[in-house]
Amino acid sequence: MANFGTGTVSVISDSTNRIISRLVVGNNPFGVLYDPANQQIYVANYSSRTVSVIDPSTNSVVSTVSAGNGPWNLAYDNANNDVYVTDFGSNTVSVIAG
Repeated sequence: MANFGTGTVSVISDSTNRIISRLVVGNNPFGVLYDPANQQIYVANYSSRTVSVIDPSTNSVVSTVSAGNGPWNLAYDNANNDVYVTDFGSNTVSVIAG
């Protein structure tokens, strides 16, 4: 779960529905997406102009990708395994190749 305003995402246990940890990502995280092809989680960081890539097996940020002005939401295209990022501040879409 993205915690807009805190620069963190909460990791929630699927068995207890409780927060088990918080990961530091970019400023003002908003959109969160799971990519089943590479089993990673993407977080759009609005104010940082980045997307954080999280490995859920280790609950750690493994990469940070530049993503235009104001990344907001994410969508996954299972035909080509790409992640699309809406850039709210520039009215564009960034693509993270799968």
